[in-house]
Amino acid sequence: MARCLSLTGSADFLYKSFFSYSGLRSTKTDLQDGTVMHCWVPKSHKASKPSLLLVHGFGANAMWQYGDLLHHLMPRYNIYVPDLLFFGESWTQRPDRSEAFQARCLMRLMEAHGVRRLSLVGISYGGFVSYSMAAQFPEAVEKVVLCCSGVCLEEKDLREGFFEVADLDEVAGILMPQTPEKLRELIKFAFANPVNGVPSCFLSDYIDVFCTEFITQKKELIRALTADRKLDKIPKIEQPTLILWGEQDKIFPLELGYRLQRHIGDNAKIEVIKNAGHALNIEKPREFAKHLKEFLIETSSTPRSISSSALSLGWSWSWNSSSNSDSNSSTTTYPYSLSYLRQKSFFWAGTSPSPSPSTSQIPGSDPSPAQIQGPSRSLSTSQIPGPDPSPCQIQGPSPSPGQTSGPSQSPSKISSPSQSPTFLIRQAKELGKGEDEQKIRATKMKMLMSWLPLLCSANNGTDAPVLSMVERAEVERILEEVIWTLAEEEQEMVLSLWLHHFTYCSSSDWPNLRSCYTRWCNASRATLLKHHTLHTSY
Repeated sequence: MARCLSLTGSADFLYKSFFSYSGLRSTKTDLQDGTVMHCWVPKSHKASKPSLLLVHGFGANAMWQYGDLLHHLMPRYNIYVPDLLFFGESWTQRPDRSEAFQARCLMRLMEAHGVRRLSLVGISYGGFVSYSMAAQFPEAVEKVVLCCSGVCLEEKDLREGFFEVADLDEVAGILMPQTPEKLRELIKFAFANPVNGVPSCFLSDYIDVFCTEFITQKKELIRALTADRKLDKIPKIEQPTLILWGEQDKIFPLELGYRLQRHIGDNAKIEVIKNAGHALNIEKPREFAKHLKEFLIETSSTPRSISSSALSLGWSWSWNSSSNSDSNSSTTTYPYSLSYLRQKSFFWAGTSPSPSPSTSQIPGSDPSPAQIQGPSRSLSTSQIPGPDPSPCQIQGPSPSPGQTSGPSQSPSKISSPSQSPTFLIRQAKELGKGEDEQKIRATKMKMLMSWLPLLCSANNGTDAPVLSMVERAEVERILEEVIWTLAEEEQEMVLSLWLHHFTYCSSSDWPNLRSCYTRWCNASRATLLKHHTLHTSY
């Protein structure tokens, strides 16, 4: 039955279709020494994007291990997803089974595709290979992410009972299960909250698809990892490194993560994901993606004046819950988005927020799936035009049919991005003349949502600045004044849009609305405190 209708095989086919739909294509590269490597590569490599190599571990193939991550990173990176040797469609006739050899083959594969510089993400065994690649080719590797990868284990750890399973043959039997019972054992080791009650027919189907090829060679890979492995023989890498670890990892205990951090030194930081085991990329995909984006994307393009926590728009609010005295107060941290806390505050207060349409994304922002997930937008922006993709032919905001125009004049074209601030000043100064409040606010929103993305990009290497420091400060002042006259939800939309574009135009430092942004954050926090106090008083 499993051979006639394979659920695992069907799922694998869907993953292939998804990878192809996402802009990748399947390739095989002959490295000319009896080695052939399979890799998913971009259908169109874009020189403007950096390259990112996603290296899998034991278990299901690379598509299953990284499928949930693609849409987060594809818009920002040229993604490469290879099959390591003896996995998937990659193989070699060479006898070398070390992770160093795997790393050299990966580097040759990337060179064959014209990639000279890249960042790495390695899961479990893939982390061993990624670490070796960073050590051997420091000039080619920019950043490294190691996920639950026991790079700093030593051979003596096996003898001293550091692992729950110390016998390598037994380890191989679990990592390459040949029976449903062994696969159940692997699931218990890999997950903090394993799924129980999976029928044996499904487990046997999985084994038939993923665990029947290159068994001997994979056992040799496992033995090569621990053979004469000592900490003082492991080189130290110098690239910025993020270490991700599941708090309840039973395959590579958390202590190995801290050992790896100490070994690398100041260039490494570790993030421990709670209630997660070894397969945290599958068990906690959102947290996994969040940490990757913060490290890979935001740290490479973030102005130093903005903190990474603010950029992710996932603020952690704290307040004193029981006392007015600083010394006796207890602090509770709520690591949720502002919109979530706003909804909770209305619940605490026994009221409900006023209903209003929501938008799926901010007009004018990057429509890609990897955009920052900001606070929820509670104002409909179907009538708010975003900026034209061409900065040299941008239409000024125009009123809807039947409405009184807000600004008295609007240019048909702006010939240069740096000329837009002057027009924006005129628009802002003329707001509120002869219109009712609702129309004034609508005009302000149109102006801000249309022009903020352009302003952030105006001096981003495409145009020489033509405004003086006084003029730039004047534009920032007007912007802040206009934003502060909007409703809280509208401020949230505008400032989220500004933060998105200001962050990713890394060479621009203007307009800097940080003071307005901070003021809004403090005001929103005060609202939450008010509702929280009201709730606790009852």
